[in-house]
Parts: sequence; C-alpha cells; structure tokens
Amino acid sequence: MEEYEHAPQPRQHEIFKFLVSTALNKSQPDIVQQNSFNALFALKDYTHSQVLIDISKDLVEQIGKKAPELRVARVALAAGLFPYLRKAQVKELFVAYLDRMKQVGYHWKKNNDHGELLRNLQELGGLQHVPDELLSDYLEWLALCYIGEPGGYGAGYQRKVFYSNIGAPISREIIKEAKRPTAKILESLRGSAKLKMALTDEHVSRRFETIVDEAE
Repeated sequence: MEEYEHAPQPRQHEIFKFLVSTALNKSQPDIVQQNSFNALFALKDYTHSQVLIDISKDLVEQIGKKAPELRVARVALAAGLFPYLRKAQVKELFVAYLDRMKQVGYHWKKNNDHGELLRNLQELGGLQHVPDELLSDYLEWLALCYIGEPGGYGAGYQRKVFYSNIGAPISREIIKEAKRPTAKILESLRGSAKLKMALTDEHVSRRFETIVDEAE
C-alpha cells in the first residue's frame, strides 16, 4: 500500500486501469474479478486524483448514454469513480433500478425476492447516490416494505402485522443509514395514497413512526 501510494502517477494509472479492466472482465474467474474489486476498494484512497479522473473518462465513454450495468456501477463505487459519472448515467441507473423494485413489489409475499434486490441497492450505496427527484419514490417503496400490512388472519393470526421477514429489516437499515434528510420526506409521504391507506391500522402506523424517528 505504501509503495503504491508513493508510486509515480503513470505507474498508478497502469495498475488501477488493469484492476478496473479485470474487475469488469466477465471472462475472468469470479475469484479474480472479486480480488480486483477488493484491491480497487483498498487502493482508491491512495490513488492520485488525476488518475481517477483519467480512468473515469474511459469508463464514462464505455457506458455511453445507457444506464450502467449493476456490476459496472459496483466497480465504479469501489474504485471511487462513481462521482465522475455523468448525471444522466446515474439517473438512468436509478430509474432502471426503481423500475426493478416496482416489478418485484414490496408485498410481504415477495419475501424471497427482497434479499438480493435490497442487498444490491446497498451495494449501490443505498440512498446516497439516488438523484433528488427519485428519492421520495425510493423512500415510499422502502417504507411500505418495512411497515407491511394488517395481519391477524390465516396461519399468522397471532401476528398483528404481516411484513417481509427479509425485506423489512434491510429496508429499515437502508433508511436508517442514509446520510440525507429523509425524515421530512417520510413525513410528507404520509399523505400519499398507498401510505395513507396503510397507516389506518394502528400496528402498521406504529412501525412507520419507528422509521421516521430513526431517520431524524
């Protein structure tokens, strides 16, 4: 690490570019891609800013006008290149991911699909990089996933609220760890049609108050 930190800029550029290329190379074994990914994460803070800028230009061109693939976005985050992506590319990424979340849905019966879906969102930085204009949509989905719906019937008649056992805790974690002013947005979402209906139940409403308090 010390040798890399003090290496000449051209040498850093050569090493970092190789690691980015290897981490994105689908023909490489998974372990090789993962090791390159880990190395990028470890080296990014020791990398000259001009190296990051130069390599990010190549990545921006490689992505083009379309939304970056999830694996490309993950590598960009690990390498510290994400801030250099075009705003349009970032927006396309999170628009596409929001569409994916809506397709899966927040209903508790989709429990088995929520793990991978939300862990991938965490790997994208959670809510950190979500464009402002999409933040309320993300928060509404996460809130609805966490609060669930009135229970007390069927096999779960003793359970007052039905919610996704996998999705709910991860949704709560994403909201709680967001380093953004999410509490006010959550408060404003009380009036949305979906949340307004859900919050008529006292037990569901209590769960919503929990995440609002934690978002303060």
